[in-house]
Amino acid sequence: MPRLVHVGLLIAAIGFALDVVIHLSPAPHHHHVGFRPEEHVAHLAGLVAMVLILAGVVADGLARRRALRRQRLGGPRHAHR
Repeated sequence: MPRLVHVGLLIAAIGFALDVVIHLSPAPHHHHVGFRPEEHVAHLAGLVAMVLILAGVVADGLARRRALRRQRLGGPRHAHR
């Protein structure tokens, strides 16, 4: 698994735990006012995690594609025409 995916999963776990703690805390929720700042941070962590995971998967796919193309063309010594 790509390193970027590991980082994204770690951030997702932290964001999820933070979200659960915030929603279970006894602090009053003011739904008519909007989210508390802590909720914004937890949701932002989830969004950042999703972007990192997607970027890691795409980067890994592109690297594998380049490696397969090089292998089919006879290695890195092959000149492109």
